[in-house]
Amino acid sequence: MPTKKLIGKVVAKSGPTVTVVVKRNVMIKKYHKLISRTKKFLVHDDKGQAKLADSVEIVEARPISKKKSWRIK
Repeated sequence: MPTKKLIGKVVAKSGPTVTVVVKRNVMIKKYHKLISRTKKFLVHDDKGQAKLADSVEIVEARPISKKKSWRIK
């Protein structure tokens, strides 16, 4: 079963949890224009290796808490 992988930037850190912002571009068909969309993910960082402004790859994992179901690869 393939796992989902995303690449984003660390914007906040609190203990073993980091907040990662993932940007993507979406085409608006009506206007033939690209716009950027962002989404924040709460990610588990068990090793404490991520720092602010780092680019990290995250993978989907089992639910760790109510809002946290991603971990750093």
